Amino acid sequence: MKKKYLLIVVLATLFNYSEIIAQCAQVAPYTEDFDAAAGSLPACWSQGSSNAEDWQFGDSSTTNHVGDNGDFLGTVSDSGGYYAYVDDSTPDNLGTTLESPMVDVSALTTPALSFYMISDNEGNSNVSFSVDFYDGSNWNTGIFTSSSNTSGWVKVYVDLSTYTITGDVQVRFIVDEDNTSGHYYDDVAIDDVSIDEFPSCVEPSYMTVSAIGSDSADLGWIENGSASLWNVEVVMAGSSATGVATSTGVSNPYTATGLLSNTDYEFYVQSDCGSGDLSSWVGPFAFTTNCAAQALPVCENFDFTSVGSSSNPTAPDCWSFIDSGTGYGYVRALNDRSAPNSFYMYNSSDSSGDYILVSPNISSLMSGNNWVDFWVDGSSGQDIVVGTMSDAQDATTFTALETITLATSSQENHQVLIPSGADSYLAFKHGQTGTYDAYYFDDICIEAQPSCFDPENFIAQNVSDTSLDLTWSEINTPAATTWDIEYGASGFVPTGVPSAGTTGVVSNPYTISGLTPNTDYDFYVRTDCGSGDTSDWVGPLAVTTACVSQSIPVCENFDTAPVGSTSNSTTPDCWNFIDSGSGYGYVTTSTDNSAPHSFRIYNSSDSTGDYILVSPSITSLMSGNNWVDFWVDGVSGQELIVGTMSDAQDAATFTALQTITLATSAYENYQILIPSGTDSYLAFKHGQTGTYDSYYLDDICIEAQPSCLAPSDAGVLFVTDTSANLSWSEVNTPAATTWDIEYGVAGFTPTGSPSTGLDNISSNPYLLTGLTASTSYEYYVRTDCGSGDTSTWVGPIPFNTDCSVTLAPYLEDFDTAAGSIPTCWNQGLANVKDWEFANSVGSDHIGNDGDFYGTTSASGNYFAFVDDSSPHETGTTLISAPVDVSALLEPTLSFYYVSDNEGNTNVDFSVDLFDGSTWQTGVFTSNTNTNGWVAVYIDLSAYAISGPVKARFVIDENNGTDFYDDVAIDDVSFDEAPPCMDPENIIVSNETQNSVEISWDDNNVIAVSQYYIEYGAPGFAQGSGTTLTVTSNPYTISGLTDDTEYEFYIQTECSANDLSSWVGPLSFETLVDCSLYTLDVTNTTDGSVCGGGSVTLGATATGNGTDIYWYDAATGGTYVGSGSILQTPSINSTTSYWAAEVVASGVTLNGMAKLTPNSGSTDFGGSGYGVKFDAYQSFTINTVEVYPDNEAGTFDIELIDESNEVVVNSASVTVPSMDGETPFVVNLNFNVTPGSYRLVQQGSIDMTRDSSGNTYPYAIGAVGDVTGGTYGSGSASSSYYYFYNWTVQTGEVQCESTRQEVVATVNNVADEEVLTLPFTQTETTSNYDNNYSGTSGCSSDIALDASDVIYHYLAAGDYIMTVEMSNLTESGSSVFVYESCADIGSACLAGEVNSGMLDYGFEFSATNGQDYYIVVSGEGDDYDYTIDINGETCANYSAPSGNATQDFLSGQKLADLNILGSDLTYYSDAAGTIEVSPYTLLNNGDVYYVSRSFDGCESALLMITATETSCTALNVVNTTGGEICDEGSALLYAEGSGIGSEIYWYTTPSGGSFIGYGSEFETPSVNQTTSYWASEVAYTKVLLEDLGAMDATYSPTTSSTNNYGLAFETQQDMEIVDVTVYSASATATDITVAVKDANSNEILMEKVLSLPGGGSSASPVTVVLPLGFKVEPGQYRLLKTSGPALVRDYYSSSVGNPYPYALGTSGAIVAGSYSTSNTSYYYNYFFDWTVVATEVVCESVRSEVQVTRKGLPGAPYGNTGQTVCTGSTLADLVVDGPEIYWYDAAEGGESLPLTTVLQDQTFYYASQVVDGCESEDRINVIVTVTDDGSAMPTGNAMQTFDTGDYITDLDVDGENLIWYADAAGTVEITDPQTTLLQDGVTYYVSQTIGAQCESDLLAITVDEVLGVGNYKLDGLSLYPNPMKSQLNISYTSNIENIQVFDLLGKRVVDVNVGNASSKKLDVSHLSSGAYIVRVTVESGTGIYKLIKE
Repeated sequence: MKKKYLLIVVLATLFNYSEIIAQCAQVAPYTEDFDAAAGSLPACWSQGSSNAEDWQFGDSSTTNHVGDNGDFLGTVSDSGGYYAYVDDSTPDNLGTTLESPMVDVSALTTPALSFYMISDNEGNSNVSFSVDFYDGSNWNTGIFTSSSNTSGWVKVYVDLSTYTITGDVQVRFIVDEDNTSGHYYDDVAIDDVSIDEFPSCVEPSYMTVSAIGSDSADLGWIENGSASLWNVEVVMAGSSATGVATSTGVSNPYTATGLLSNTDYEFYVQSDCGSGDLSSWVGPFAFTTNCAAQALPVCENFDFTSVGSSSNPTAPDCWSFIDSGTGYGYVRALNDRSAPNSFYMYNSSDSSGDYILVSPNISSLMSGNNWVDFWVDGSSGQDIVVGTMSDAQDATTFTALETITLATSSQENHQVLIPSGADSYLAFKHGQTGTYDAYYFDDICIEAQPSCFDPENFIAQNVSDTSLDLTWSEINTPAATTWDIEYGASGFVPTGVPSAGTTGVVSNPYTISGLTPNTDYDFYVRTDCGSGDTSDWVGPLAVTTACVSQSIPVCENFDTAPVGSTSNSTTPDCWNFIDSGSGYGYVTTSTDNSAPHSFRIYNSSDSTGDYILVSPSITSLMSGNNWVDFWVDGVSGQELIVGTMSDAQDAATFTALQTITLATSAYENYQILIPSGTDSYLAFKHGQTGTYDSYYLDDICIEAQPSCLAPSDAGVLFVTDTSANLSWSEVNTPAATTWDIEYGVAGFTPTGSPSTGLDNISSNPYLLTGLTASTSYEYYVRTDCGSGDTSTWVGPIPFNTDCSVTLAPYLEDFDTAAGSIPTCWNQGLANVKDWEFANSVGSDHIGNDGDFYGTTSASGNYFAFVDDSSPHETGTTLISAPVDVSALLEPTLSFYYVSDNEGNTNVDFSVDLFDGSTWQTGVFTSNTNTNGWVAVYIDLSAYAISGPVKARFVIDENNGTDFYDDVAIDDVSFDEAPPCMDPENIIVSNETQNSVEISWDDNNVIAVSQYYIEYGAPGFAQGSGTTLTVTSNPYTISGLTDDTEYEFYIQTECSANDLSSWVGPLSFETLVDCSLYTLDVTNTTDGSVCGGGSVTLGATATGNGTDIYWYDAATGGTYVGSGSILQTPSINSTTSYWAAEVVASGVTLNGMAKLTPNSGSTDFGGSGYGVKFDAYQSFTINTVEVYPDNEAGTFDIELIDESNEVVVNSASVTVPSMDGETPFVVNLNFNVTPGSYRLVQQGSIDMTRDSSGNTYPYAIGAVGDVTGGTYGSGSASSSYYYFYNWTVQTGEVQCESTRQEVVATVNNVADEEVLTLPFTQTETTSNYDNNYSGTSGCSSDIALDASDVIYHYLAAGDYIMTVEMSNLTESGSSVFVYESCADIGSACLAGEVNSGMLDYGFEFSATNGQDYYIVVSGEGDDYDYTIDINGETCANYSAPSGNATQDFLSGQKLADLNILGSDLTYYSDAAGTIEVSPYTLLNNGDVYYVSRSFDGCESALLMITATETSCTALNVVNTTGGEICDEGSALLYAEGSGIGSEIYWYTTPSGGSFIGYGSEFETPSVNQTTSYWASEVAYTKVLLEDLGAMDATYSPTTSSTNNYGLAFETQQDMEIVDVTVYSASATATDITVAVKDANSNEILMEKVLSLPGGGSSASPVTVVLPLGFKVEPGQYRLLKTSGPALVRDYYSSSVGNPYPYALGTSGAIVAGSYSTSNTSYYYNYFFDWTVVATEVVCESVRSEVQVTRKGLPGAPYGNTGQTVCTGSTLADLVVDGPEIYWYDAAEGGESLPLTTVLQDQTFYYASQVVDGCESEDRINVIVTVTDDGSAMPTGNAMQTFDTGDYITDLDVDGENLIWYADAAGTVEITDPQTTLLQDGVTYYVSQTIGAQCESDLLAITVDEVLGVGNYKLDGLSLYPNPMKSQLNISYTSNIENIQVFDLLGKRVVDVNVGNASSKKLDVSHLSSGAYIVRVTVESGTGIYKLIKE
């Protein structure tokens, strides 16, 4: 059967192969032009099987370096489309092969191979290109070779007829990149491969052109046949070839003559083989003839040459540019001397290459009579070298004539003489003074040296208004003595004829007079050398004549001057601006005093230069009677200097008169007296107070100082609706006493005469009346100095009259104006910035960045605010409308405001009041934060109000550079005083056993007469408590009972008929009387730990207290825990703790805030990062947990309050380096009072945080909430930082016993001693303490988090120790070995973590006399286990275990046998001398011998006989399908026969996709019934070597980065045996290599290995790392997690990407990896893998296993509207369904527990679960909640009973009674008629009347009757019971003593009766409850329990 099967396979294979051969068989003639495949490998062609890189296919758009970067010069391929090529980029590979299909050439007479090829190394070295030929039986190598450039595409012919062809032929093209390292431009390409008849006349190839002249060129080619004559056609470029030769029968080479100079040509060539046998034409080949030599002069201005670029160099015809480096040169439209172009030369970063601009060939260039005249622009100090060349293309022929060093950074003119010589080219060479130097050449003229030289240094001097002096330098030898001058208005066209009177001038300088003042002129000059020999004209020289000196007054408002810019300084005529730095000055429109212009002076970043605005020349400027009047705008504090100058161009002549310091940031007016002197110019100089300061000057007037000075500081004191109070300052000496006023509606045209009745007024201020309400006015004022002498008018001064008065009550909430100023409100006239109006804060810092916490404004929409951003201004004012408050009895101004400086400084906020005649300032002030919006009330009855009132709100930004305190106001009101206001911010403090202190805030604006406080027991009804009348705040309530809870209410009485609301109830509790408690720690239990760790301590107490508290000191100290058990933090030395029994008023809350980080949380460290939380009551944060992430160190933890103050600091917290997943407990003991806080790290330790997935708030019990993350100064973050699992304590310790010491001892004592071997013990870890946590020290797993059992063994010899674990009931256990207790958790010798419940174990070497500590622990649970410990000597090392006879399947190997043992060795002989490979194929009946080895010891041999089993024995014997409801995954199960290796899962019964393995398989998500198939398979192990990259050859780099490596995946089990690394470490060191799960990033395996030293980046050391990592199918990363620098290969995503690397058929290396990413293209670190993979050798028949879709049920049924009673829960709703679930939404939403209390008119949504499937649809039920409850049943709250009474015997009146055992009514007593009453127990009962709801519960406490009729002393009588105010006691004889105790044991009554037999005992002072009465008589004592009502 097997042979038949094999034959079928062979036949099928042959059939397929022959079919492929048939498809690809080709018959000559055959051609491949690579076009049909369009960029892919052509059909039937193949890449070489061993190619390290492949041939590529592209067209002319390919960006690689084919030809000359894609420039296909010369002959082109026939097809011209796609071609094949090899990329010469790194890495350089050999033997890159491309093979053609097989071709039948039998029909050809003379078969030949032809193809085109192209190669251009672009200055690099060449690769080697060769062609091999298969002749039907053998490969003939190197039938063509080439390793040089081609001239474009060349055609190659190879005659194949010289070879013995025995069958179909084939060719292969080979590229060997054996060129110089770093050379990568020679991309060789081929095209048009053909196998055809060899042509009778072969065309030439390799066309060349040489000896190119201006009219001729030598044309050449290579003959490929036997022709000796050729035909040539030469055509101009752009013309089509005709196919008709221009020259026939020519030789090779051929000189073409009669060509035109500087012309582009193309030529074609054809072989003439005789007898009319001609080849095809070949061509075109392009060339350009040289320029013909030019005669002088040769001039070039570059203006007619196209502009180029760095990638497109351009030059004029016949000019050339040599560029041998990284720079460039080209024509550019920039920095020209004559527009528009110049030639740009730039050397970039190169300081050694040649950059040369070369002229055309010039006849007689070096005749000795010539020069070059040119202009060049560069940077001062740069060099340019002028020289000559003999060859325009050869930089080595350059001969320098002169080196010119540039003197400026602008265009300069130079002339260089050209001496005698033979060179024909003039050249300009970059001087390479430095890098990144640029030159711009223009107007070059190479010409005969003139006989008369031009004048030089032509300038003007002594320029006046009508004349100037012209001067120049004379350079002729002998010096010329006469010159000609021509001049005219600026821009005139010169005639070349001297101007009148300027011919043959003989003076230098020469004065030109008769000019027009303030006029622009152009001047030209030339030298007259005599005899008609003149130089060229030099010019134009542009000069502007000076202005005529002006007379006083000189005034300038800049409004007619041209507007300038920072790059275009403008001034008015005859004004000048001096700028000696980086600033500037110009006329601007940006701000002005009088529209539209002003002059700006700006110093930019300069603080030392001169920036001066200079006036025209002014006659008699300094006569002593003048001043300057001007306006200036800048920033408060800036300085402007006013002075005079003698020279308007020379800043050194500036003399200061006065320095002005600006008072505001608005326009200010100044007058400065000008003293006597000689200067003619007034000047304004920048004061350089700082950098980036601007001044704006306007309305400057230089004039005679007036005899009558104008008023100053004119303004308006106040306005009403019909009047304005005008004021000004008088400045004359003596002071004037009368003034004139002119006023009108805003914008009126002043007449210059006073308004009627307003001349010679004598009052200042002056009340102007008769005005119209709500009108804008302006007024002017002047001084009347008498005798007709008046000042100038000052004005206009604007003001607005108020609106018509509004009657109170008045409210402005800013909403109607909707973002604008409200009607009748006004901004302050002097405001530099204004108040703004908004309804949201945007980016402004109002409140806490827009967080309006606290009391909100009444309207809550728009408000008014001042932005505290720069500039900071004072007096920013907002004035309200006028309001008539005369009708108000108690007029009050009120408003809301908010301020939060966010840690900055506050501004000053104040309110002024206008009382009808005067402004009352500062009626309210504030410069502190508010707690959100706060209300302010100002009582106006204290002010003398004489008319309508107004409020003025003022902001002074006196907070320096801070800018966050934006203050806002809202809801401004004038109204009656508000009703009596409730007390606020009520605080209880200073609690004692019998008193408390209560304080509160009173916000009433009128006097309060008194307050009322009513208090009582919790829940008391108001009116039934104790009421106190109080006149002091705070107030102490005394006479209270200790340890008692109270509630209280408080009320304010403002007057007899004006009371606030009652505020309450609020609660307090008095302190405990500790004398009533006997507290003691009665017993303690010390603990110990081996080596260090956490210790369990114990303590018990009397039980009289509420808890046991633990401390770290005998007194004081720090609280560390509570309860009878203390688990200490990890300690490493013996430590004492102290336990005390306490009475505490609160509780300890564990597991608060966020418990643990999310999965996938990240690490981060930084100061100021933490969490925000709110505290609703006082508590103590005892501990928090942090998760240090691979960083140890010290940091502080701070508690910061709302005002950004540090409340408490933890000092320093020191944490170890941990894995980021293990918590570290930090003791804080931070006391917190109610408020908002931040808990933050101050340091930079990396700790785990949750950057996403947080759902705030996180509750701190009921005492607070963590509300968010935080950083910086309190900024909010969604991240949860650092602090998890809070333990907090509420209340406080009130009583404490003496503390008892409990000792945690650190020793070296184990839990169990191993005294003899073998040792066996069955145990559970829960019987021991959890002393250790975290990792083991030899595994990164969290393997020590369970309770720990420590076994100690003192080795009795040198043993191989075996530790085995079995009988496990939980997964996750672990066992590790250490040499001392101190090593536990760090220095691990050996061990293992078990993720399942299978038996496991390991071996380690023991040394005689050495201690060993074996620790059993786990990942967090407690574990049952059996441990076996044994030891063997090396000599007695036992054989591995395994069955002596073992089955195998064909194809399996030795390694597949089931043998237990480490480091197995296989032998074929019993003596163990013939070792065989573990990968030896098994044969039936073979016998093998196997040993195991450990630490150099080899064991005895195990003999195994291999028995072959048929593949048919494999079988799936059992399957279990799965179910889904609607959509999802299911768990399927399959069991095999046990003969195979594994169960495999597939999608089809045969073939299909492998999708999983193992007996259990979780399917992907499906939404229908789906089948899968399971098969039992047998596989074998295969050793695979030389996998992955073999070494770093592509682009090796060195990296020390950890957590880098490679991503790989496997489809079968695999072992990574070893990998190779290249270490660059100079010293010996360790490396840690780990395998991580690619999805979870969990470390699965890890190994620390040693590396030798001696490496470096240039010469790394090769090291093979033995790993032995065994992985199951999955996705992984192999990473270096620590260690030295290693070599890696650098790839990018687009070049050389080698992935994937196959790992046999079992997997692949898929990418480089870093951190958690699997997408890197680097090949990181790990080369040359050796792996053991698995391959399936046999498979059973597949068994179907089905996933069945059951479908979803519908929604449950029930009434959609249901009525319930108050307090009902979801459990009370009636919905039909087998299993009901409730939600808060119709879809999705939150699941609700049945205990959810129902809310009125709320929808609830229910689904049902049927057969395990939950319905998608839900019924929606709307709930109506009614409080129509029944009345509570009636009955005494304290009742007695006799023994044997039942609950139903209690006296209660009511219907349908229901009894409960708890006050919440959750535990119903279902059989009260048979439930016996228990003494002292409280029972609860309700009634339900008719259809009403169940009533509240009546609580009844019962006591067994011990009174009359039930004596303990015969004859003793006690009554009544229950007692009220008196207890009667009588006895048959004398009573000695009576004592009464409460149930806490406190004695409350003690009476010595004496000799009486009866006593009436007063018990009225006792509280209700149960008491014990002790009666002592002569014959004994009786004890009785009684009830006090």
